[in-house]
Amino acid sequence: MVAVAFGRNWQLSWWEWHLLMAIAFALVASVARSQQRRRRAGGPFASLYLDQTVARANAAYANALGQLVDQKADADDVARRFGLSGEQAALVDRAATRIRQLDETFRPHLAPQLADRLRRDPGAGELGGEEREVSVLFADLKGFTAWAESRPPAEVIDMLNEYWGTAVPIVLERYGGLIERFAGDAVMVVFNAQGDQPDHARRASGAALELQERTAALAERNRDWPRLRAGVNSGFAAVGYVGAEAQRSFAVIGDTTNTAARLQAAARPGEVVIAAATREALGDEADVETMPPVEAKGKREPVPAFRLVRLSGR
Repeated sequence: MVAVAFGRNWQLSWWEWHLLMAIAFALVASVARSQQRRRRAGGPFASLYLDQTVARANAAYANALGQLVDQKADADDVARRFGLSGEQAALVDRAATRIRQLDETFRPHLAPQLADRLRRDPGAGELGGEEREVSVLFADLKGFTAWAESRPPAEVIDMLNEYWGTAVPIVLERYGGLIERFAGDAVMVVFNAQGDQPDHARRASGAALELQERTAALAERNRDWPRLRAGVNSGFAAVGYVGAEAQRSFAVIGDTTNTAARLQAAARPGEVVIAAATREALGDEADVETMPPVEAKGKREPVPAFRLVRLSGR
């Protein structure tokens, strides 16, 4: 620019152009120095980088959305805190409302532990799984099929909802079990499904005993209703998601699960039958009665079984 300015063939407009360019460079230098003094992350021109600008904008929207979904702030508060315009805040508020509605609609269809984990880590729901030591509780209603044959469907559903309405809070809130599925009159509950319950055998056994206590009172008020029976087994199983890309479900699969189901079938109404592995894990805490070995379908040898009477400290 200096070389051109001192050329022989110059005009007044050239000087005007050079003056404007000099002012522009001075402004750029002034802004760069100002931002450098403020120690902006990414250097003095970070705000000019498209990817960083978009990332910051996305982060602001994500933070604002999270605050609204968790109802830790309202739209006006979010607009002030995250520098959003009124229109942007309204858009984020509508999105948060929709997310809450979806969560309230679908959360009851998924175990709370799974829902929370998927919210933190969506990749945790991919097909596949891992081997983990668990305790499995199976429970069903002895004589349910015969009882249901002579009742209208609505009465059958009401009876099941009474039972499971009693069972679910015990399993989830008191013992931290993960309900793998309901299957008509049967329920399967898994403990240590996420590897965070080293006392899974005690949790499963305590839950089974308390289920019997609570549902016994329910059956006492309804003498013609079938009674609950339960089986517990501990051991290794494959834990993860099975199915297809379009639809999948959480499952705990293996001999441990199958044996728990066989023990449950061997229990009498009001009883809890546990396997040798569970008995060993409970140690002196369990008061048990030895039963005749259970002839389990698919097993070459009968399965040792124990009737669980009580659990110390429960």
